Amino acid sequence: MRMLVFGSATLIAVALANLAVGQTYPQLDSTSQKATSDQAVVSFQAQVPAALRRPVALGFVDQGHRVVVANRDTGTISLVDAQRLRLLGEQEVGTRLEHLVVHPDGQHLLVVDGQQHQLIVLRYASGKLQPVAAVPVPAFPVQVALSQNGQTAFVSSLWSRRVSRWKLRIGKDGRIQGLQAQGQLRLPFCPRALLPLECEDALLVADGFGGSVAVVELGKEMKLLQVRQLPAHNIRYLRLHPRGTHVLVAHQILNDLARTTSNDVHWGVLMSNVLRWVPLSNLLELKRPVLQGTHVHLLGDSRFGGADPWDVAITAQGRVIVTLAGADHVAVGTQDEYVLTRYAVGRNPVAVALDPEQKHAWVANRFDDTLTVFRLNPPGTVATISLGPQRPRTLIEQGEELFYSGRLSMDRWMSCHSCHTDGHSNGLLNDNLSDGSFGAPKRVLSLLGTGDTAPWAWNGSRSQLDTQIRASVRTTMQGPPISPEQVNALVAFLRSLPPAPGLGQFDPPDKKLVSQGQRLFEQLGCADCHRPPEYTTPDVYDVGLHDSQGLKEFNPPSLRGVSQRRRLFHDNRAGSLQEVLHQFGHGLDGHRLSAQELEALIAFLSTL
Repeated sequence: MRMLVFGSATLIAVALANLAVGQTYPQLDSTSQKATSDQAVVSFQAQVPAALRRPVALGFVDQGHRVVVANRDTGTISLVDAQRLRLLGEQEVGTRLEHLVVHPDGQHLLVVDGQQHQLIVLRYASGKLQPVAAVPVPAFPVQVALSQNGQTAFVSSLWSRRVSRWKLRIGKDGRIQGLQAQGQLRLPFCPRALLPLECEDALLVADGFGGSVAVVELGKEMKLLQVRQLPAHNIRYLRLHPRGTHVLVAHQILNDLARTTSNDVHWGVLMSNVLRWVPLSNLLELKRPVLQGTHVHLLGDSRFGGADPWDVAITAQGRVIVTLAGADHVAVGTQDEYVLTRYAVGRNPVAVALDPEQKHAWVANRFDDTLTVFRLNPPGTVATISLGPQRPRTLIEQGEELFYSGRLSMDRWMSCHSCHTDGHSNGLLNDNLSDGSFGAPKRVLSLLGTGDTAPWAWNGSRSQLDTQIRASVRTTMQGPPISPEQVNALVAFLRSLPPAPGLGQFDPPDKKLVSQGQRLFEQLGCADCHRPPEYTTPDVYDVGLHDSQGLKEFNPPSLRGVSQRRRLFHDNRAGSLQEVLHQFGHGLDGHRLSAQELEALIAFLSTL
């Protein structure tokens, strides 16, 4: 492992004169350059390498004196002095870090590596992070959560659709010695957000793309009790109110009855960004309406849309801070306030953590490689701390930043990610002009693997990807003019996205069954429209699926990753591959599949 780099580290501190009582923050001298009438900026030379770190999670160790920051793209953890607001160094711990949580003892932290598919335990001691344990977890882990007593860890794995449970082996000295597997549970959706509920001996798990929330019983074995459905998508985190009464969910709402007109975008009718306060009992009691008694804060208005709410923190007194990743702001307030007040931070704020005294919120800005220290009362920025110098961005990296930016849309109501979650899809219907008319909303297509599946749009009207991007920004997002350089960057980013991995990669079906399904796929003529290796063709076909505006010829979506889709067809009328083939007989020309043929064909499709 690369050791921590110490010395004079990069710091850009923006300090206000009237700092809140609590942690001591440094006063800047009179020679500092003024940023505004009440702010000053001072910087120090860095001794960490130039890189794009992409911070995605943070927490406090060493009794709150140190901040640890998980950097996605470098696989490193940055260490920051929370009192002097100084970057102390950086340590390599993995390859692609997706999330981090700090143990209640304040000395250990758990990190998930999404590329090595590992859960890693580290101990902070003597100014360094020492490796304790690393265990393999189900593929594509994205989040880790700890039980309140710190004895159990849970990991959500997105594409393999698993939640795994791990017992922390703690020695007599109170130190974590290792991890012991305690089983895993497969879910009917791709999981992300986790919320352990010790008082209920349960675990809440949110859909990584849509609005499903699973209630999992934590007995000797994990058991799926029920799945509740919220009118939501892009749920990144679930947070419990300090009194245990409500679950806080920051999310988006896509209205399939609205149209992508300037009016519907401007007033937030098409895409809403909200913080929802859901009574915990609504999620746990199956007979109770899930929305009964919920409270919603709108995180956007006609002047500023507040795209992509991401992380949430709440103090013991009930003050919340929500990061608006696509809008480069945070929203701050309480449940009783009519609106939450927004404040500018860095670019793409995706994580927030409260200091031990809950006087300040620390925000990780993914595309700036910075931390914003934000005072909660009275609200205001205290400091912005750089995690190190940034190297020049590649065209793909520039495209990624644009993809997650609400600045491409009117009033920052949405980003490309808002509908195409992390490049995939929220699975919902959107009524736009991509098929030449309003009135027949279509399913949002996944962009994973889209680079080699021309043409684009459901009716195949866009033969060039750059043309489709310009049309999406202009007619769907109602955004400002997009430059050729921005279009080229977005094209490069989209072409870099691989297809979603099929479920058969994680639950391999019988090889003979797959071979039989592949033969059926060819014999039944499925490959005529869905031709390997992209499993699509550039033509349009009439297969008996007419929309309400009379469109009857569609370009076939690629079948790569088709097993990861929750609903299918242009209008989501089918809820599974079984329905597509058995109930609708799609593309079978009257041939009725036997049970074995159906099983074989689905087994083959799951491997794509």
